[in-house]
Amino acid sequence: MSVLNFFKSKIKVITNNVNDNTLDNMYDDQYSRSLYLNLKQLEFISNFEMHLDNKAVDSYSLSFLQELSNIKQSAKLNTIQSIRFYKKQK
Repeated sequence: MSVLNFFKSKIKVITNNVNDNTLDNMYDDQYSRSLYLNLKQLEFISNFEMHLDNKAVDSYSLSFLQELSNIKQSAKLNTIQSIRFYKKQK
């Protein structure tokens, strides 16, 4: 399994936690749950980037780094959108 596929699978696991009972008990509406999950995705991306910083950059292909950048940008935009929706609901 490539590192990028591993990364994508971890993001899916975080996103699928929306059905987790613990998460349902912690957050009473879909907006706060969505915000929580988006923040967890950004946290994972940040930890992943710190892991990559400890490795030689030359060992990763340009396409991998570009895809990681795209995933990070998408996660940021989703988080901003979740914050806006959450603020409207409160």
